[in-house]
Amino acid sequence: MRWAELVEYVSARPDTALRVEIERAGARQTITVTAQAHERGGQRIGRIGIGVQLPALPESMRVTVRRGPVEALAAGWRPPGTCRR
Repeated sequence: MRWAELVEYVSARPDTALRVEIERAGARQTITVTAQAHERGGQRIGRIGIGVQLPALPESMRVTVRRGPVEALAAGWRPPGTCRR
């Protein structure tokens, strides 16, 4: 199951006991967790308190861009309702 699928699955099941397979110290085990109910956008959703830890980006892949204030505003501006990829 991919991360987005897990989030969707858990979110749809507030106050529900869920069986989850985890790997700890190289050993797989099945545990039961209960998705706690939370409010989001007027809806009840389930959460189990886990997250994704992304690996650190190697220094060789990092780029630093320096801009002045006006140039930074121009580079960062997007029309309302759009996002940058």
